[in-house]
Order: sequence, then structure tokens, then C-alpha cells
Amino acid sequence: MVKTYGWVLCLVFLACGSTDVTATGPKAPPRPLTCDFQILTSLPMSGYLEIGTIDVTPGGYGNQFTSLSDFKDHIHEQVCQLGGDAAFASANGYGMYIKASVLKHVEVAPTPAARPVAAAEPPKSKPAGCEFDTQCKGDRICLEGKCVSPEPKASAPAEAAPATPPAVSSAAAPAKAAAAPAKAAAAPANAASKASTAPAK
Repeated sequence: MVKTYGWVLCLVFLACGSTDVTATGPKAPPRPLTCDFQILTSLPMSGYLEIGTIDVTPGGYGNQFTSLSDFKDHIHEQVCQLGGDAAFASANGYGMYIKASVLKHVEVAPTPAARPVAAAEPPKSKPAGCEFDTQCKGDRICLEGKCVSPEPKASAPAEAAPATPPAVSSAAAPAKAAAAPAKAAAAPANAASKASTAPAK
């Protein structure tokens, strides 16, 4: 008798189907059972967080929802109890809605405005020729982008040596002094010889 009663309950359960609610995300305060929420057929990109799931098992005489509005009415109380603001409905291969993800609206921080990208400066062209003396070979230097030989340095003019009279040797000085009296003594003799040789008038 007990076994028969158990089989009857099992058949009734399968015939009517079932609805299971599971909390999956952060707990949210429940909303009034008459709350309104969005029923979605695609997941939003952002702004929502899943807080629970509702699994609906179709039965032979119930829980078969092919209309989105009927499915919303069926899960209405569960979504409000979980504190959801929206529900994402999923259908099986037969077009029956069998699952809903309960979503809670969350504030999304605004995306900072993108800063304008500064235009890249064109690469500076390198000047043709040399820039430094070290780029030139040998003793050449860099002048206005060209390697040139340095100009020869002008030599300083030789300073004029002061004119000095020729030095008279000390040995020749007494000889000249001695020759002077002799010359003076010879002068009268020459005058006398000239007088004696002169013809008488």
C-alpha cells in the first residue's frame, strides 16, 4: 500500500512538472511579490549580475511554456523573492522555456574618455655631411657640414735686431793709437822733402 502511494506521488509530480530556485550570486534584498521586472531573451552586455537561477521541468499536464509572457507569469514570484530586476529566459529544442537566470542591476562606472592621441612628429632628417671634427679624417675639421683642411697659421714677423756698430777688438785699438803719433811725425818730414825738391824760381 505504501509503495503504491509513492508511485502515485511520483507520477503526479512528473505529470505536473516542477520549478526549482537556486541562489547563485550575491544575496539581494527581496522585492514585493507584485514587483515588475524585464524578461529578456539575450544576455545584456553589462550592467547586470546573476543572483539566481530558476529551472522549470516540463510535465505532461503543466510547466510547458512556449509563450514568453506565460513563462514570466510562472516565475514572477521567484524572481521578486530573489530581488531580481530582470530574467533571462532560455528555451529547449522544442521551443519551451525551461530556465531563467535572475539578474540584478548594478551600477557601472563610466568609462573614462579616451585621451586624444598626439600626432607623431616626423623623424628629423639628419644633415648631410659632418657635424663634428671627429667625423673628418686626419687633421681636417668640420666647417659648415664639410670636412676641410685647416688654414695654416701665419708666422710672426722676425723682430728687427737693433743695429750695433761692429765691435772693435781691444788689441787693434792701441795699435791705432800708436800709429797716430807716427803719422803726425812723418808729416813735417814729407813737407821738408817736398820743399827741397821744388825748383828755384
